[in-house]
Amino acid sequence: MLLVVRGHADQAAMDVLSDVIWQHTAGYRPTVLVDLRDVESIDRRALDPLLHAALRLYTSGGNIGLIAPSEPVRDVVARTGTAPLLPAYDDADGALKDLAERSPARRR
Repeated sequence: MLLVVRGHADQAAMDVLSDVIWQHTAGYRPTVLVDLRDVESIDRRALDPLLHAALRLYTSGGNIGLIAPSEPVRDVVARTGTAPLLPAYDDADGALKDLAERSPARRR
């Protein structure tokens, strides 16, 4: 699943994103990619819904990756120490390869 976020990513927008992820991934082990290259601004609180979605994905055997996060996104992720839960990639191909290698099913 690829989701694209543009403009200002506030908590309300990220709540909607988290709900979309949950509605479309419940019951299987998805890989979700969130393209954040066109996010102009984001604050720490806006990461909370994305972190909750990441934790739900990880506990169900899925993965999440941030594609080409803009500088404001990279700054907030770095300041909050959430990079291990929200890994960033330059492109979708690199993300899919790395996340497939991290997959719990692959480690068995």
